[in-house]
Amino acid sequence: MDGNMSWWKKLLGIKTPIEKKLAEIDRLQKLAFDAQRKGDLSLSGKYQLEVDAIYDQIEELKNAQDAQ
Repeated sequence: MDGNMSWWKKLLGIKTPIEKKLAEIDRLQKLAFDAQRKGDLSLSGKYQLEVDAIYDQIEELKNAQDAQ
């Protein structure tokens, strides 16, 4: 049953908070890569710091879910 719901959620674009954060990480990592390729290491580092902060948020969400 859960697999069926997963399919519907994907079709409708419904994401969990963790899935949204993972999508944001993907976007930021691409921006960081592009900035690094262009030689803007400062901007690349800024994006990487944002990625690290989001990873921390994901860990907090997972810990909160485990506690329930």
